[in-house]
Amino acid sequence: MARISLCLIARNEERMLPDCLASVRGAVDDVVVVDTGSTDRTRELARAAGARVFEEPWRDDFAAPRNTALKHAVGDWILQLDADERLAPGAARAVREAVRGARFDVGMLTLHNAARLDAAAADVLSGRERSGPPRRLPRLLRHAGGLAWRGIIHESVADWFVQRGSKAALIQGGEIVHLGGVPSLREARKKRERNEALLRRRCALEPGDAVAFGYLAAELLEGGDVAGAAQAAERGWAAAAGQPRHLSLQRLACLRAVTALRRADPETALESVRAAEERQGPHPDLHFLRGAALYLRALAAPAGSPERAARAAEAVRAYRAADASRVELPVEPFTDASDGPAALARSADALLLAGCPAEALGAAETALRERSGEPVAQLARAEAVLELGEPARALALLEPLLGELPDGWVLAAGAALALGAGSDAALFLAQARERLPRGFSAAHRLERLERLAAGTARPAAPRTAPPAPPSGAAALAPARRRFAVTVISPPGYAHSAAFHEVAETLVHGLAALGHDAVLTADPSLPGRRHLVLGANLVPATGARLQPGSILYNLEQVDEGSSWITPELLALFRAYPVWDYAAANADALARLGVPRPAVVPVGYVPQLTRIAPAEEDLDVLFYGSLNERRRAVLAELERRGARVHAAFGVYGPARDALVARARLVLNVHYFEAKVFEVVRVSYLLANRRCVVSERGADAAAEAAFEEGVAFAPYEALADRCLALLARPEERRRVAEAGFRLMAARDEAGYLRDVVAALGDG
Repeated sequence: MARISLCLIARNEERMLPDCLASVRGAVDDVVVVDTGSTDRTRELARAAGARVFEEPWRDDFAAPRNTALKHAVGDWILQLDADERLAPGAARAVREAVRGARFDVGMLTLHNAARLDAAAADVLSGRERSGPPRRLPRLLRHAGGLAWRGIIHESVADWFVQRGSKAALIQGGEIVHLGGVPSLREARKKRERNEALLRRRCALEPGDAVAFGYLAAELLEGGDVAGAAQAAERGWAAAAGQPRHLSLQRLACLRAVTALRRADPETALESVRAAEERQGPHPDLHFLRGAALYLRALAAPAGSPERAARAAEAVRAYRAADASRVELPVEPFTDASDGPAALARSADALLLAGCPAEALGAAETALRERSGEPVAQLARAEAVLELGEPARALALLEPLLGELPDGWVLAAGAALALGAGSDAALFLAQARERLPRGFSAAHRLERLERLAAGTARPAAPRTAPPAPPSGAAALAPARRRFAVTVISPPGYAHSAAFHEVAETLVHGLAALGHDAVLTADPSLPGRRHLVLGANLVPATGARLQPGSILYNLEQVDEGSSWITPELLALFRAYPVWDYAAANADALARLGVPRPAVVPVGYVPQLTRIAPAEEDLDVLFYGSLNERRRAVLAELERRGARVHAAFGVYGPARDALVARARLVLNVHYFEAKVFEVVRVSYLLANRRCVVSERGADAAAEAAFEEGVAFAPYEALADRCLALLARPEERRRVAEAGFRLMAARDEAGYLRDVVAALGDG
């Protein structure tokens, strides 16, 4: 069996080292610690944990002690960690399994920066307590062929990797929790100052090393020295042409683009992005930075002009590419700004610049569902609401956003003016002027400030951008109809969130047809035709529906269902009804409801968004439990499966569970046994393996036969266990399910039924 050595360098790490060493039990056979001058109990604690400890003076060079550790390591493989890192639960087993018959030389482990020192590992891995997106780093190395580290800081084995002609592989489940990036610890240890000093030394020693200048630019930018960062980036760029092809210059390109954007130079930013893509291909950060540069280009065009709208539309597409590629491209991020919620939020800014406030509102709210406190998205949402003619609501949204930047104050001034509160508008405007030196979060708001100051401001009429190219993404074409996709949400009732993914699908599908659609919980929102989800909650809440509202039923229909009350049937008979299933429509018709239009649940690419995670659960079931569902779960547990049942969990928390599950189980609640496309569609859109009970609607199931593992009720446990034993088959089912779901174009389903609507 292959042996593994942990190689670790440390100095004064008595606080961090014990948990690090405890985390590798079962993963390694040998622990080598090189101490570089500790004055605390680091060496003593390392020896007590079974490590072999060697001492070496610190010489401002990280590679030297790492290479010393390699010389003393006896393992066939090297696991490299720092004292402020620890393997996450389950990672030790993943590392062991990875080296059995390995056909790679470099194993990539996934590092998660903890947001707090006391954050639980599960919360860091799920993203709830993580700072920035995960990074994949070469930490499991074959101990062969002259393996050596190079570089006094940000040391690397890249030269060895290329010379050996090595292969790399991602270690599934190989997760690392990193505490060293927590701001309080980083500041206490003066890491930024240390890194800057070492990087300046490395750049002086190796003036032709473009990679080192990229790292230096990053440290200087973090320290607030934009001019110094720009200078370092330019020095690195001058040396870029002579770099070996295996060295990544994406960090340098990103930093050069960022500093160019800081000085409002979009052309240099775009040049950097193009060069990086030509050298090493696409990257989420490059899409994001292209979006930022194109946004600045659009801002330079005359307000309200077709040229501005066209350029802003280009920026939107770039931001959407950043959002999409964070799933498609498992690569190391070089700026925290390109993770999905930030890209979506910035696309909202560009949509506002393009004059598409309804689209901007949808993008902002999608970002906020992923990250509720995203400040860029909060401001964009408030601005979109203001542009859509709801100044009172905008002002309420802005109240908690009146902070250090001028953006919120400028928008509040516009809202106050629209409400006829001129004195409040003047006060808000004065506060905005005081904050001008801090700069705007979105530069187009300076134009609003100038209009307000000149006394020419008035509520902006939505402008239109040119149509986006045909795709499943939301279009920028002029709206033909105004819709409100309305989720009935009684106070304190969390389960309305179960409808949100379908509601988002409707919004994006309508937008793809060129309609103006917003997502709301307010069934009385004026000026729009409402598509109401959760109509079964209307009688109990007393909500008043707008005339012409369409009730979209997403519940299974059975003549004996307790949720079908006389009051609900009266609603179904008084308003147009859509249903996702033909069997449901037939059942409602038998109950005296005019047969609903059948509008299947379709696919929009925006909902493919659940990031991969360590799969430490065998079977996940979510939903309410009854006797027949409990029986299947109990049988799986009795036969050794790790089962998790969740109820009342929605949004990111549910998505985190889905990401951890090897498969997701769907068991019918009602004897009607209508296939729960509402539940399953989101899972298929995210490439999850689904096992589902066969039901009474063979036609509905036939459309999903290749992409869902169906089984009769009595065979569900057997089907789950068989798939758990065959990971390749699970992946095949998941991919087939995704292909089937992706072919169910939501815009196509909506086109005819929307066209058939009257003007009610």
